[in-house]
Amino acid sequence: MRKFRAFGIAAIAALAMTAVAANAAQGAVFHGESAPVEFSGSQVTKHKFTVDGGSTTCSTATFSGSNASATSQTAVLAASYSGCKLFGLFNASVAMNGCEYEFVTDETDTTSPYAATVNIVNCGGEEIEVTSGVTACVVTVGEQGSLSSLSLTNVAGGDIEAAINVSGITYTENAECPSPGTRSNGTYTGSAKVEGEGQNIKVE
Repeated sequence: MRKFRAFGIAAIAALAMTAVAANAAQGAVFHGESAPVEFSGSQVTKHKFTVDGGSTTCSTATFSGSNASATSQTAVLAASYSGCKLFGLFNASVAMNGCEYEFVTDETDTTSPYAATVNIVNCGGEEIEVTSGVTACVVTVGEQGSLSSLSLTNVAGGDIEAAINVSGITYTENAECPSPGTRSNGTYTGSAKVEGEGQNIKVE
């Protein structure tokens, strides 16, 4: 009986040590100093969305969102764009229609820059629409997930810089666009700096 008890104690200790080791090995998540964490962001370089018919480039992009917890694997951000050109020719607008971006860190990644994927969420049956008053072409993007990839880096001042190089985006060009149809080869590139309102944030 003593041997059995000793074995049981040793097994429990081994399990506890395994759990501690697993927690220590976890990769990157978003951290704030206290909850809730309010995010705001702005572009560093121009943001460009490319489809078969051409590219839409925006000179201004801003982001905002919040996390109820001080530590989370995800951050959901609303986006707003202005100064956009459809296919580099026409003044354009990007209507998010309630859609938001959900950044999801890779919890196996333990080295900076930290990898993350993007989900397009909260569209409520609507889609992101890129339109212009000059042409009847409309490009739409609906809810979708696990788009790669983002690279997240902690920068001075307690902020996070996101290098965006996302591919495999599903979109539709309507009949008035240069390449009508639905495809999954869209790309989104650019960079942005995200800060915490009144507190430092980081990925770690």
